[in-house]
Amino acid sequence: YLLSNLTFLFNLVCTPCTPMLETVDDEHSVTISHPMEKGHYISFISYVTSDAVDLVKLYPEQGISVRFRKKGHGIIYAYCNRHGMFKTVV
Repeated sequence: YLLSNLTFLFNLVCTPCTPMLETVDDEHSVTISHPMEKGHYISFISYVTSDAVDLVKLYPEQGISVRFRKKGHGIIYAYCNRHGMFKTVV
């Protein structure tokens, strides 16, 4: 319950951090309009399903464009080093 409320509050603070998802054929393409500076960046993006976790580590000054092979229903998470975790249900 607490984590859910914190995620909601973080999303209010940094709405652009929310992952934007485009599904094409058998892939989820994830992009985020977000700074990628040394002090403020997306640390990782992950795709979590009932039986798998795929994670892509990101670094400052790197672009944010990630593709995951579709594996059914799940959640795409992104972690901003300043504002915390954001998610999009797929």
